[in-house]
Amino acid sequence: MLKIQTYILTVTLLALNGCGTYVSRQIDYYAYYFGPVRTPIFSGVKWDIENQGAEHGKPISYLIFFDIPLSLLADCIILPYTAYETFGYRGLSEAAVSGDNKQIETLLSYGVAIDEPDWQGHTPLMGAVIGEQIETVDLLLKKGASVNKQSRFGRDALGYLQGPGSFSNEKPGKNEDRRKRREVIRTLLIQAGAKGLIKS
Repeated sequence: MLKIQTYILTVTLLALNGCGTYVSRQIDYYAYYFGPVRTPIFSGVKWDIENQGAEHGKPISYLIFFDIPLSLLADCIILPYTAYETFGYRGLSEAAVSGDNKQIETLLSYGVAIDEPDWQGHTPLMGAVIGEQIETVDLLLKKGASVNKQSRFGRDALGYLQGPGSFSNEKPGKNEDRRKRREVIRTLLIQAGAKGLIKS
């Protein structure tokens, strides 16, 4: 009987509040955090602390005492997978975010598909847009990158540029420079036929 009650309690808690490990992996990191390309290790625990804890002026939810242990357990189970996602093979999307055109050329010469998605379905072109890398966006478009391909969240490259913000490697205080870069990128994408899809 105790096993059944424990099972029901666990399912109820997950249904009410969700396990941070699951929820954190359903979030579009480009649109929500504006990076990173890779999922954080123990992202479930991090999510629970940020969203169930006392940050953002919210009181501590009593569910945090159930959610964190559940997320910690789930994070530990998938740790080998997230460790690989964090430290393993670095593909085109990451090279695009950082504007590493030499690495992009190298990977393409090895036969890597130009629209090879990352773990969330972001293409290298989306990465270049998020990183605000004008030269990389131009390079990828000239190499035939699909301008209207969507991530698994229903956004295309222009949709990420039109989102609530973007990730940039530039130091703070360069808003005017960022605005100009984003306008150049917008022009390049529109000229290439981008539609600016943003799934609501």
